[in-house]
Amino acid sequence: MVTSTDFQTAGGLLIAGFVLFLMGAAAWRLDYQKPLRESLLAIAGSPRRWWWIHAWMMVGLIITIAGLGALELLITDGGEPIYGTVGLFIFAIGGIVWLVGVAWRVTALVVASRETEQTGSVPRDVVGWSEWFGVAHSMHLLSAYLSWTFLGSGVVSSNIVPQWLGWLGVGLGIAGIVGYIALKGGPFSPPFLAHLYPFILGLALIVWA
Repeated sequence: MVTSTDFQTAGGLLIAGFVLFLMGAAAWRLDYQKPLRESLLAIAGSPRRWWWIHAWMMVGLIITIAGLGALELLITDGGEPIYGTVGLFIFAIGGIVWLVGVAWRVTALVVASRETEQTGSVPRDVVGWSEWFGVAHSMHLLSAYLSWTFLGSGVVSSNIVPQWLGWLGVGLGIAGIVGYIALKGGPFSPPFLAHLYPFILGLALIVWA
């Protein structure tokens, strides 16, 4: 039997994950999105900033996954044993892939940025790994959007918060997937968006605890 404390815990984790992720994202520089050589030089010019950004993003993502785990328990207790679990699994798999990529970005990519700064040329192996991170990033966002459809369905079925919030998740998830594929990322690609619907659910859980 869940209590209001369980609702507040899940809601607090989901809100905290979003806020902590934004603490890192707020320090992002557009120079990091330039062609690879220019991006590496920007990283070399401010490695601490680069680490700060990704440290907060990693912590935020881990806490969001923990919050979704707590949400899954609430959905299951509400009588829906499948949707919440599947949604958590999909989000977590995409998130773990992204975390592996970020670990590379704060280690090997920083080393490559220093080499680029010293030699003026981009290390050959970095190009392939950068492309791989692009795939990991896409997987993370698409997995997050897909997870929203399951989490939203779980909310509708369990009725732990008003059902319209569940349908909102389903609609946002479908829109995210279609928009990301159609526009090749575009406005659907910023990684903080993966935390948007969990954040909305976090607020709802606090309000209706």
